[in-house]
Amino acid sequence: MNQGLFTVVLASAVVVWVPQSQVPKPDFSGTWRLDPAVSIVSAPPATADGPASRISPALLEPIVIKQNAETLSVTQKPGDDAFTFTYRLDGSISRLAWPSGAGETVEATAIAKWDGDKLRIATHIPINGAEYHNTETWSLQSNRLTIELVTSRGKQVRVYARVPSR
Repeated sequence: MNQGLFTVVLASAVVVWVPQSQVPKPDFSGTWRLDPAVSIVSAPPATADGPASRISPALLEPIVIKQNAETLSVTQKPGDDAFTFTYRLDGSISRLAWPSGAGETVEATAIAKWDGDKLRIATHIPINGAEYHNTETWSLQSNRLTIELVTSRGKQVRVYARVPSR
């Protein structure tokens, strides 16, 4: 009887002891295109040229992600100039040149860390004396990349489909 109880306790201890780092991390690498039909994004503000459309044209541009064990790099080209953010995946601070106007950047800081099989990124952006805080949760399921983005303007859910490589 005591040996059976000991075996159950030992087995339970082993299950609890398995570190969370054993959870496989998804690889977000690839080229991705926003799927507007299933994404929830806020419309850009209206301009002098006319009313706002449902989705900013910048969001419709593909993003390219490169990932290794230490970093995740995201390249976007919302206009004429592409920019790349590179995040360290160990929970340390990443410094980002954040676009803040025509040809201008500010230094933003971000902390990216794994939470099981999800990547959480917290970004701090100082622009024109204001402080902005964004949080993102990245997940991958069935070749669909979902980025839940929370900003001072609300929450967005961006769902991306992988663009087949040629």
